Amino acid sequence: RLGIRRPAFGVAEQEDSSVWLMAGQDMALQAELRKALPRELFKIAMETDEVALENILMDEAAGLSIGPRDLEFVGDDGFNALDHAIVQGNVVLELAILARGARFCPAASLPAALMQPAKSGDIDAVKRRLAAGADATAQ
Repeated sequence: RLGIRRPAFGVAEQEDSSVWLMAGQDMALQAELRKALPRELFKIAMETDEVALENILMDEAAGLSIGPRDLEFVGDDGFNALDHAIVQGNVVLELAILARGARFCPAASLPAALMQPAKSGDIDAVKRRLAAGADATAQ
């Protein structure tokens, strides 16, 4: 998995590496990893794997870029990464993927997408979810 960090082979134990970092400047390998990124981000969201998310976000400093298209993958359940973040109440994940251009899929029609933050008076959550395509008319 892309989001896994392990001690790098042949280096001191305190140093770590990721699949992306190990790809180095191998453009063909990086291209294959980029193809896997949407599904990987979806799995991270579905499994609420904040460690893997943190690791992938650290790889951004090494040239891995995450954009809106990487967050469009829809699973068999009809949800994308943002939908899973909302349904699970994972604000850390929601903020991270919204910052990279995520948009709602079917959870946009779930009343909880806007109802929960409205009930608690979280205007920032309401604004960011509306901006990401949440359905204000969902019942």
